[in-house]
Amino acid sequence: MITFVIGVPAGLLIAWWREGLGGLIVVASILLFHVIWIVNRGEFEFILMIEAIAAQGVLFLACWMLSRRGGDNQHVAVSRVEWTDRDIVADRPARPGRQGLT
Repeated sequence: MITFVIGVPAGLLIAWWREGLGGLIVVASILLFHVIWIVNRGEFEFILMIEAIAAQGVLFLACWMLSRRGGDNQHVAVSRVEWTDRDIVADRPARPGRQGLT
């Protein structure tokens, strides 16, 4: 149970900064939890909540693997946008004293 209570939250927190490491910790903690469960109880029991948390770890691992594969970083968002008067299209009349937007 300690692997679920300590390992999974720690892995999810780490995964926000290091997807691969955090995802690996989550998946390893869930696998270790299942191994301990099978050894103590003698059977595998599917618990939807636990498997849903394991899916998050798998998704973090997939994100890490996909980000390592691409070299052009097309998935990176634009960090800064600069606007000028020419970028703005307005349906309102120009202010007095100005010739309007060109």
